[in-house]
Amino acid sequence: VLDVAPYFLSISPLDVDHLELVYAFDFDCSGNRDEVVMDALLGGSPLGDFAESATDTVIDSQPFMAIALSDSPEMHVYLEVKTRLPRGELTASREGLEPLSVMLTVRRTGPVKSLADLPTHLAALSGHGERLVEQRLIPRVLMPLRERIDRQ
Repeated sequence: VLDVAPYFLSISPLDVDHLELVYAFDFDCSGNRDEVVMDALLGGSPLGDFAESATDTVIDSQPFMAIALSDSPEMHVYLEVKTRLPRGELTASREGLEPLSVMLTVRRTGPVKSLADLPTHLAALSGHGERLVEQRLIPRVLMPLRERIDRQ
């Protein structure tokens, strides 16, 4: 796609501000997805302790983090956990069948010198993304969420 899209869409290197690759994971989760995220990812931390579980109900817990990779400063990584509201629901309750989503976005910023470089940049994004998913996302985010959902 990266080889032919620039020609069909009349894209030049000046049109490319950044490239990104997104890894998305959805969990089926009944009950309050915000409490699941709070327990699994923030439980026991100073931020997680802000809500007192005995008296408070968590109505929105959607962590977001952005980092620049030290070995490739032009690579930025965005981690986002979404506890979507069911369609048409405007109340504070977050119960329903919508998935709990985790998205890891790897973005290469900066100009592209040549359109022929796009496949190489995508390969670099993919390499960083796969490494982050395997070494960080699965053990530190996805597994704790899965374990917490299994306890419901």
